[in-house]
Amino acid sequence: VPTLREMPDAYRAQFPAITLDVHVYDAEPARRWIMVDAQRYRENDSLPSGARIAQIAADGVVIDYQNSQVLIPVR
Repeated sequence: VPTLREMPDAYRAQFPAITLDVHVYDAEPARRWIMVDAQRYRENDSLPSGARIAQIAADGVVIDYQNSQVLIPVR
């Protein structure tokens, strides 16, 4: 999965601003969650912008937006 930085400029310009406040990864998928703008989300949840949390991975979050998936890495 490419990172957002690797996507074309036009895609990045339309991509919603996502501030990842908390990233919790666990080997057990039911224990994975993230916090974005003080709201808690799990895999397959949708953000208000329409982006969907496709996967919470050890190294970041895979977001599905406009039929493309991108990795938002944790730093």
